[in-house]
Amino acid sequence: MKKPVFFCTLLLLTISANANYTRLSNDIQYRICKLGKSSIKIGEGCYVQLQVRCRNASTQAVVFNDRCWLRVPMDASKNSLEAGLMMLSKNDSAEFVMPYRIFTGSMINFPKAKGVQSKDKVTVEVGVLRVVEPDIILDDGYDAFCKEQQRYESLRIKAYQKQHSDYKQAGESWKKQQQTGNGKKAEKYGEAMMISYEGRFLNGYVFDDGATKEKAFRYVRGQQWQVVKGLEKALAGMTEGEKAQFILPSDLAFGIKGLADIVPPHTPVVYEVEVVKVIKK
Repeated sequence: MKKPVFFCTLLLLTISANANYTRLSNDIQYRICKLGKSSIKIGEGCYVQLQVRCRNASTQAVVFNDRCWLRVPMDASKNSLEAGLMMLSKNDSAEFVMPYRIFTGSMINFPKAKGVQSKDKVTVEVGVLRVVEPDIILDDGYDAFCKEQQRYESLRIKAYQKQHSDYKQAGESWKKQQQTGNGKKAEKYGEAMMISYEGRFLNGYVFDDGATKEKAFRYVRGQQWQVVKGLEKALAGMTEGEKAQFILPSDLAFGIKGLADIVPPHTPVVYEVEVVKVIKK
C-alpha cells in the first residue's frame, strides 16, 4: 500500500528541519552557531552569563528573552541545558531544541514564562557572554562578583513581584498575607511552633515540601540551624493559624554556597508557611 503523498512530504520536511542538529541526549538536540575562538571554556562549577532567547517550537512565539546567569553544577545531568553549555566557550553561540520542562529547570531565578506548557518543545538560542571559573573564590574580585550577583537577584525578585502582586516589604524580605492568625505567638525561647511549609524557586519549581499540615515540623524558638535565617525572622512575627508567603533573597536563604545539588548559590527562594499550632511553656 502506497503512503499518501502529503505524509511523505511531511516526513521529508521533518528530516530536513532536523538535519543540522546533533543529539545530545534523548530529549535534547543542538547545533553550534558560532565559535568565538576563546580559550575560556565552560566547565563544572563555572558561573556563566548568557544571552538567552527561547521560542515555542510550534508557534515560534518568544516565551523568554533575557540576559541571565547560570551556574553549571558538578556532575550535571546529560539531559540538561548545562550539559550542552559545557561544549561551549566564551563568545560561542548555539541553539538547542528541548522540552520546556528541561529549560525551566535551568531558569530557576526567573518567574514562570507564560504561553508555554511543560511538555512543549522549545528552541533555545544561547550566546555566551562571560565565563567565571570556580577558583574566583580565591580571587580579589570575588566580593565584586557577589555584589553583582546581589544586583542580579534584586532584578529577578522585582520581576517576580510584578507577576505576583500583594507582597509587602518585611525587613529584608517580602511578605504576602494569605490567612490571619489568632494572635497566639511563641514569644519566649524554648516555646515551639508546629509549622507546615513549602519552598519554591521563582519559576515555581518546588524544592522543599517536607512539612505538610498533617506532618507538621516542630520549630523551637531560639534553637539554631532548624530553618534558614529568613524563615527564623518570619516565624518570629507569625501567630497560630497564620499563613503567608515570603520572598527571601539568597543571603537570608542558602547564601553564596547554596545547598548541595538542590539549591544553587545566589538563589532567591519563596516559602509558603502556615503556623498550625503554638506550644507555650
